[in-house]
Amino acid sequence: DDGAVGGQLRVLPDTDGERLLLGIGQLTEWARANGSGAMITLDPSGPPEQEPTVVSSGYINPFAFDVVTAPDAALWVADNAVGDDVERIGRADLADRDDHSASGVDDRAPASMLALDDETLLICGFLDGELQRWDVGAATPSFVETVGPCLTGVTTVDVGGESGGAQIIVTATADALVALPGP
Repeated sequence: DDGAVGGQLRVLPDTDGERLLLGIGQLTEWARANGSGAMITLDPSGPPEQEPTVVSSGYINPFAFDVVTAPDAALWVADNAVGDDVERIGRADLADRDDHSASGVDDRAPASMLALDDETLLICGFLDGELQRWDVGAATPSFVETVGPCLTGVTTVDVGGESGGAQIIVTATADALVALPGP
């Protein structure tokens, strides 16, 4: 299959154990059979032929997503766009893509997302090569600032040792890993 399955994989706590979370792009065989791309979960202990649980749907390519675990298990997603459509950001655990906010930023192709806390997301853009900070604490997500370069991935790394606790942000570009000041 030449479709797109999300670039990230997350483990979600569940009342019955853990579930794997992934994004399925609209060009996959599964999405064509089900009408659109979706955010889905799978039982990591389940059989290979298990049916996924659809969390939300209507996506083009939900490649960038992350879970904020406190104060609740909020699932944020940034969905790519094609043609005249617009990229959207929203809570995938609360609504389908059509109810998410247009990002207002064209041609980013979100490739990775990192939730710093329940109000701040870092979103890496594959097309513009930028790591952007977004405020998601208000009703509508809004761009705050460009933090640094980023092409395909973003994470935080503890650098303070056992007694420190300091963190830096690390992004992946086409040529290198880039260390940026911590959150």
